[in-house]
Amino acid sequence: MPLDQRCVEQLGERKQRSPDRATARQGATDARGQGGDAVDRQLVIIQGAAILAVCWEFRKKLLGTAFSLHSDATSRRFVINLVIAALPLAVLGLLFEKQIKALL
Repeated sequence: MPLDQRCVEQLGERKQRSPDRATARQGATDARGQGGDAVDRQLVIIQGAAILAVCWEFRKKLLGTAFSLHSDATSRRFVINLVIAALPLAVLGLLFEKQIKALL
């Protein structure tokens, strides 16, 4: 049997064995044996801590940009580019809010 055909068959078998996300989330537990809302809270705390760490690491750049927005064209360009980068995903999040919540 050719190598590529074996790979396709193995991927098909693996997909059949793996549970869907909803089933995996229902059975998800943390290290203390808690599930559901406790796992969700833990994930939010972890993500919040990661965001805080990034903000702390770049605090000089962020504060410098905030205080020089009125006078520095580079700071204004940085903020405009940041808004342009985030805006499409924010709009998509609002448009597909119900579908996203149904999947989560």
